[in-house]
Amino acid sequence: MAYPAYSATAFPGTAGATGNDYRNLFKKAYSDLIRTKVQVEESVLQGTCDQEMLHGDPLYLDSYKSVTLTTRAINQSYGAYTTGGDKLYKSTPTERRLIRPSFYEYAELFDPRHEKAWMRAVAPDSSYTRNLMAAFNRQKDDTIIAAFDATVTLEGENVTGTAPIITGSGGNTVWRADPRLLDTANASGKFDLARILIASRLLQQNGAQGRRYAACSPASLEQLLSDTTITSADYNAVRMLMSGEIDTFMGFKWNVTPRYVTGAKKLNSGSATNVTGYDCHFYTDAAMVFGMVNDVRIKFSEIPQRGHALQAYHEFGVGAVRMDENAIVRVQHVISEAT
Repeated sequence: MAYPAYSATAFPGTAGATGNDYRNLFKKAYSDLIRTKVQVEESVLQGTCDQEMLHGDPLYLDSYKSVTLTTRAINQSYGAYTTGGDKLYKSTPTERRLIRPSFYEYAELFDPRHEKAWMRAVAPDSSYTRNLMAAFNRQKDDTIIAAFDATVTLEGENVTGTAPIITGSGGNTVWRADPRLLDTANASGKFDLARILIASRLLQQNGAQGRRYAACSPASLEQLLSDTTITSADYNAVRMLMSGEIDTFMGFKWNVTPRYVTGAKKLNSGSATNVTGYDCHFYTDAAMVFGMVNDVRIKFSEIPQRGHALQAYHEFGVGAVRMDENAIVRVQHVISEAT
C-alpha cells in the first residue's frame, strides 16, 4: 500500500472529523461499515423473529392473552351495578416478558511493524471485515436458538411465574419415539415427514397465526431428504431444498443453519435424556422477539505496553425471548441413520 503524500492543509491530512492522519480515514470507514452491516445485515434466523431495538437496558414486552365474547340483553347496561343487572366490563389478561441484551466483544492487536497488513485488514471490503461480520451473525443465531427452548420469566398484573416450552405427552415437543406418531417404525427417531405433520397440526391446533418457519441443522435436512415419501411424491416441491436454496415445504419457510449442535434428547415424554440428537423448531413470526442494541461500538487505540500496537475493539449486544409457547413446536430426532 503506497503512502500518499499530503500537506497539513490538503486531503487526506486535513484536520477534522478524520483527524490529521490518513490512516484515520480507514478507521472511520471501517467503523461506519461494521456498525451499518451489523444493524442491517440479517443472520439466517434473525428475519424470522419480530425485531426490537434495545438501548442497553432490559426491555419489557407486553403480550395480550385470549379473551372470550359475551352476550348482552336488551336494555342491559355495562357497569358495576351487577345486582341491578349491569354487564361487567372485561379486562384483557396481559403478560409481560423481559428481553435483556448480552454483550459480546472481539479485540485484536495489529503490530505497527505490519502496518500495511492491518491497513488492508480494516479496509471496508477486506476478507477480515467479512470474517468478523460472520462472527456477529453467528452470535445472533446462537442467541435465537438458545431462546427457542429457554424458560421465560413472566411479570405483569394478570400473569406471573415462568413459562417453559410446552412438553408432556400432549405438548409442543415431538419426542424421538412419540406416541402421536401413527407408524411405530418412527420410534427410530429419524427426522421425517411424520414429524413435520405433527408440528404443523400442533401449530394449527393452537391457533398460531402468521408466517410459518422451520429452523434446523444441515444434518437434519439431509436426513429429511432421505425420506422416500418426500423424494417420490413431492420431489418437485423440495428440489429447491435439495439444491441448497431456502424455500417452502409443508407451508414452512426453511432456514438451515449449522449453529444447531447435538445434545441429550429423550426417547419420550416420560423418559430420561438417553440419546444424542438434534432439535428442529417449527414456529410462526409471533413466537419470537429478537433485539439488538442501537449502537455497535468500534474503537481503535494504540497500546503502549504492546509496542504501540493498534487495538481494534468491537462490542455489540443482542437478546431474544420467546413470546408465545403455542406458536412454536420442537422436534427432537437422531441423525445416526443418515451419517
